Amino acid sequence: MDDPVTALFARLPDPMGDPRASIDTTATGMAFLLPFLSFKEDMSTRDSVDPDAKILLAYVNDIVKGRRKIYQFCSLLGRLALFKDPLEEGPLAKQRQLAYYRWIARGRKEEDYPFSSDGTLTRPPSNDPVSHEFLPRTSDSTRCAHCDKDSAPLKCGGCLVLIDKHVVFSTAYCSKECQVGHRKTHRAACRDWQRLGRASSMFQETLVELLKVTQTREWRTISEKDGMNVSVYEGLESRAFLGKHVLIPAEFEKAETPELALQTLMNGQCTATVVDSRALFEIFFRRTCKSAHVVGFQAKNMHRTILYGACTNSDGSARLEDVNADVLHQAIHITMPSGVEVSLDPTGVQYGWKDYLTPWDAFCQHRMHRLKKVTAMEPIPKAEWERLAGRLRLNGKYAVGELDSDPDSSYRSAVRLVNELLVSGLLWRTEILKSQGARAIEDLKGEEFDKMRTKIMASVGDSLREALRVAHDLPYYRLYFEWDFAIRATVNAKFYRLMKHVWLGEEEYAELRDHPDELARVYASRVLEVDNQLFHS
Repeated sequence: MDDPVTALFARLPDPMGDPRASIDTTATGMAFLLPFLSFKEDMSTRDSVDPDAKILLAYVNDIVKGRRKIYQFCSLLGRLALFKDPLEEGPLAKQRQLAYYRWIARGRKEEDYPFSSDGTLTRPPSNDPVSHEFLPRTSDSTRCAHCDKDSAPLKCGGCLVLIDKHVVFSTAYCSKECQVGHRKTHRAACRDWQRLGRASSMFQETLVELLKVTQTREWRTISEKDGMNVSVYEGLESRAFLGKHVLIPAEFEKAETPELALQTLMNGQCTATVVDSRALFEIFFRRTCKSAHVVGFQAKNMHRTILYGACTNSDGSARLEDVNADVLHQAIHITMPSGVEVSLDPTGVQYGWKDYLTPWDAFCQHRMHRLKKVTAMEPIPKAEWERLAGRLRLNGKYAVGELDSDPDSSYRSAVRLVNELLVSGLLWRTEILKSQGARAIEDLKGEEFDKMRTKIMASVGDSLREALRVAHDLPYYRLYFEWDFAIRATVNAKFYRLMKHVWLGEEEYAELRDHPDELARVYASRVLEVDNQLFHS
């Protein structure tokens, strides 16, 4: 009789069918659940000699009881083999499953797919790894746009888009005569690409500056291991004892390289950049583009993925349980008046992608594994723009929306507030943005555009500083422990004033942090006093 773990791997959906791509369907869910139930039964009647049996059973039990999702089990399989050779991991059934999920966790690189056409498990080639930092160049990039000759040496300066000195888009010509002959046909697309290049560069730089000051996870270490970014975060506990704000600045010096820091900065920030930054997107793109859609998809050909987790173990070590390759990614599909279609991928750098603006067809071919959802980005109503232009003050108070004490919800609320204050500040400080929009800037000639861009980015810095001052002065968004030591965030001024008598000072916390029992006792006694005041008020 097979070992229970061997039997489990043999019963799981065949990796050749790419089950992770359809994990959200009922049929695939049942195809996992039935083997899980059999595994539970097997483990109740006999022991397993497999070294991973204990953690596999723990995950299966949690899934059956509704405490975990099936995709988390798939992530576990990827992590088990993340830094191992799957072909050395026990029986063939286990090797096949681990190889498949390791391939996903490592970024679904097409050249590393672990199966041959007949389904045989193979070891990826050991030659130099393929770089996926930029999309591969196509033959169109060197073919004359007018006469179709190959190896055309000239490039149109108007629509040339460079990111990190890399050519993202260009129109090639074999001679000046061909360029002149193609000018009328090319004019509309050329203008649109120039606008896109300028708008995206300002939008991207603004987002980076925004995210640098609106992190919620304090970085401990960011390093590279065997081609992966390993990001370790501090837990929220120390900040809850001290009553710290949910928003904290990124500390790039904690990373081995600036590239790794930027990658971690963007990790998990799709919502912050695509949803929370809608108004910011409209400032730079709405009068430029014809339409825009948010596209949710499973990504592939990631250059470098991130293994991450927080220091939440009792001994202070990190619990690295997440890989960002498993998360649904979001980008923006933009259609221009000329018909040009592009992908704007503000957070693609979390996968090691450097080209945040790319031709749409090439993006779909090389980076989209499976499309999941498309949502139109409708224009922001005029009344909302008037509210933003009025600097968000309603009856003398800042509109923060409905507040929730859950730390994640509180963080999202704080980020939205800073986003809106940033937009409000830009509209107030830069008259041309308020009256004509960014398109008027994007059509300026070279030096004029450079000067205006410098002015706008200076306004971004000033607006962000003011936005952060407002967010930190409000009585919301401060972390604390409840009586049961669940971490929450303040949601009103009265409770904030009470909690000021509970939170520890920096020196007091430094004295107690190595004595957890005494720390908990001191904090709990103060919470009890606050509870009594609330009860009698």
